[in-house]
Amino acid sequence: MPRNKYLRLVLALVTTGVISLAVGLLVSWLASMLHCEGEGLACNIGDAIGAYATIIVAALAPLIYGVTLAVATNRTALLGATLVLLVPLMVAYLLAESDSWRYVGFYPYPALRTFLVLLLPPFATILAQWLALRTAIRRGILT
Repeated sequence: MPRNKYLRLVLALVTTGVISLAVGLLVSWLASMLHCEGEGLACNIGDAIGAYATIIVAALAPLIYGVTLAVATNRTALLGATLVLLVPLMVAYLLAESDSWRYVGFYPYPALRTFLVLLLPPFATILAQWLALRTAIRRGILT
């Protein structure tokens, strides 16, 4: 294990970024296997947006976690960085869906599929990075 704290941090961020990208894309692939009601194009667009969001989050999250953990290496700071990543996803999803619920109506299965395809893969990506970095902090690898 390298002795330099910042080198360990960079290695941990790259490792967790790759692992979380794999987890997010796996969740995206599994969610895309659900039956699609309605037009296939709408389902394919939802699948693509979820996969793109996963890739963007997997690239952006190590930057946010890196800046946060370079300043304060504790679990509270890590939780704050995780919330910074999760809140915009939740707000965007709820705004997009509320428009659909207001004008089209609420249909349970399509709403569930949209949630699983759009929001769950980036959420799983962030959760995988958070869990891996939290474990590294707890075991003293990043301190």
